[in-house]
Amino acid sequence: MPSRYRTRYTVANWSAWDTSEPWGAGLSVAILIAAGGFVAWVAYLQVRISAEHRWPRVAGRIVESYRAVISYFYTYVGERHAGNRIRSLMSDRTLGASAQRIADQFPVGREVTVYVNPRDPRESVLEPGGEPRVVGVLWLVALVSLVSAALVAVA
Repeated sequence: MPSRYRTRYTVANWSAWDTSEPWGAGLSVAILIAAGGFVAWVAYLQVRISAEHRWPRVAGRIVESYRAVISYFYTYVGERHAGNRIRSLMSDRTLGASAQRIADQFPVGREVTVYVNPRDPRESVLEPGGEPRVVGVLWLVALVSLVSAALVAVA
């Protein structure tokens, strides 16, 4: 075959393109940068979520509790706010028995401790630290994407 058809499509080389070609090398670098950006974003989320443990705590009261949708009021520095986040990265689309357990845990009228972001008092959570399963999955996806991008870049 003529040399212009040198593009590789082999699994053994972990490369779907010829990285010796200018477009192949550029694409490899772009994928590596995108994977690195994703890892940086996940690290940023982890730092932000970890900071919730240091946020000031105030008293609050549950005003709505239906399935996994919880609403509460709290006062921070003399100003009244409303919140609806139990944990960061937690979906309000929890279904079935899990949703009912969440609603049972936060009945209407219950006094709760609210963790308030001092930089933006409109942001609050009832349980600091984020949703552990989501954080774990994000780190797993970040690691796999970075390793995959590195394998493609060096192939």
